Amino acid sequence: MKSLWDNPWFTIPYLLLLSGGLLWLTVYPLGYELVALNPFRQEPLNTFFRFCTRLGEPALWIMVGLLSFYVNRRYPPLFGLVVAIMWPFSLVIKHFIGVPRPLAWLEGNHIVEYVTYVPNVKLLSGFNSMPSGHTMLAFAMFSLATLMLPYRYRFLGLLFVWTAALVGISRVFLVQHFMRDIVAGSVFGILISDLVWQLYRKWRFG
Repeated sequence: MKSLWDNPWFTIPYLLLLSGGLLWLTVYPLGYELVALNPFRQEPLNTFFRFCTRLGEPALWIMVGLLSFYVNRRYPPLFGLVVAIMWPFSLVIKHFIGVPRPLAWLEGNHIVEYVTYVPNVKLLSGFNSMPSGHTMLAFAMFSLATLMLPYRYRFLGLLFVWTAALVGISRVFLVQHFMRDIVAGSVFGILISDLVWQLYRKWRFG
């Protein structure tokens, strides 16, 4: 597959999700998403989204990268390269943008009590909210996996894009990020995976 555009199973749902996210940012004020999810922060959704957020953590994708050797021995370095690019990029961007995480923002505005919180979740604070690293990694890895799909299995792109989206939603649900962080993370993640894939194609095919 040359690019994600060759797989509408992934790209069309993503463009719809991206449009919805941008529309939300246009219509609703910052922080409204945290309050809007209050009625849903109960079981079984609490457990479900605690699980979803784990899909955006590096340890899982290190294992996936190693297992990809059995599909194609050239694939493991691609997963590693995505992490090698994404991790420092994320840290640098977070540092220079320097916007507060939801907890810091809620405390600064003295409205902490307006939000319902998920039990057994350590809330992160500070000024490193944008972009969401979990969302960036999830979209980078799931889009990279989509690019690796054989043509007859490209329909799995639909599953991959929705799973990545659930990771992003989980970060808002768990009060770790705002919607804007999720949108930015998804875009950066896809751009990084596409960069890695194009470098791979150039190396392999010249």
